[in-house]
Amino acid sequence: MIKHLVKTTYRYLSALVLWMPLLIASVNAQVVVNTIVSPPYGPFVEDYAYNTRFVINAADLIDLDCYLQIKITGTNGIELQSLVDMAYSTFTFGPVMPIILTGNDILEYFMPENLALSGISYDELKERGLPSGNYQICAVVYYMGRPLSAAAPAGCSSYFVIPPLSVTAITQVIPPYPSELTAYA
Repeated sequence: MIKHLVKTTYRYLSALVLWMPLLIASVNAQVVVNTIVSPPYGPFVEDYAYNTRFVINAADLIDLDCYLQIKITGTNGIELQSLVDMAYSTFTFGPVMPIILTGNDILEYFMPENLALSGISYDELKERGLPSGNYQICAVVYYMGRPLSAAAPAGCSSYFVIPPLSVTAITQVIPPYPSELTAYA
């Protein structure tokens, strides 16, 4: 009898341990984020607020004030991430409707002063922008410090390429005749 009880308890505990990660994942995956980055792909991070869209779908969540954490990752070792201690603007889920965030809704997430930088200095980012390379933007939805959507690779855009800046020669055209202003001086 005791042997049967131990065996049954072991089966239930084993099943619980095996299913627990799936239960936790389903709690965290209540929200799905799709990140879309459209051309043009320039070097300045602020510009991505206007060509990035976050389409957020929530299964059964209503009236939660949520915020995003974003991460911009380059294959060249550069990583920009939302500051953890920053109080970003929130958005609220309504019944069944997806939320689309773009432009001014997300500008604060793309301001260099609101990002933790790795692989590039703040001055380099402000003056020259991101160097050429392959980049990806990922987003996770948070509510009261708890992630509601899955982390990367979920919530990430496709990789996009920031091309190298071309330097064109600046030529000065000097007319063969004196200008009207110097002719009368």
